[in-house]
Amino acid sequence: MSFNKEARTAFANRIIVVSDLFNFHFRDTRFSGAAIRKVLVQPQNLDSTGGGRMARESIVLKPVSDHAGGGNIVAGFLDIGASEAELRTFGDLKTRHHQRFGNLTFDLDETEYDAFLAQAKAFLEREEFSVRVAEPAPEPGAPSVRAQAAQVSTPAAPAPARPVRNIATGTVPADDGPSHLVVALAFVFGLVVGCTVTYIMMRG
Repeated sequence: MSFNKEARTAFANRIIVVSDLFNFHFRDTRFSGAAIRKVLVQPQNLDSTGGGRMARESIVLKPVSDHAGGGNIVAGFLDIGASEAELRTFGDLKTRHHQRFGNLTFDLDETEYDAFLAQAKAFLEREEFSVRVAEPAPEPGAPSVRAQAAQVSTPAAPAPARPVRNIATGTVPADDGPSHLVVALAFVFGLVVGCTVTYIMMRG
């Protein structure tokens, strides 16, 4: 489907409006560290957005001074055409930094960034954007959240019942031999058999 000039202009204007509003809203936000950073939505070439279909803007944490050390940190994206946004958590940014730079220190304050993340999410939702918060990918070989949830802990075997102490005598009945009832029945049975045999012998 082709987009006429008016449609392309409308999308381009919306890109400018959303970008400028975002930049203005966070104009005083700063992130401490070796390089002081500010928030900036990176501009795109508006003629190449395909009438808004590819109007994807980067949300960048950019060093205030061009002479400061440290590079840009991409904190997320704005998809103007789809009214969608992605914001990366501190953990996701740190994981990406580690994958790219190894053990090089990730110079960003977590508390400051978490406050910005919450404010950015609220701002974009007010602008009717659907916001997705990107969490860090699990380590290779680590169980997924679904797999962890599916694991059911095996219940421990119940402890053997403790014998009840006789309150009157203060003794605990033995639990390793036949019961008193069994012993009594065996004794009576033996007595009956013995008497029967004696009677038969006397009759004979």
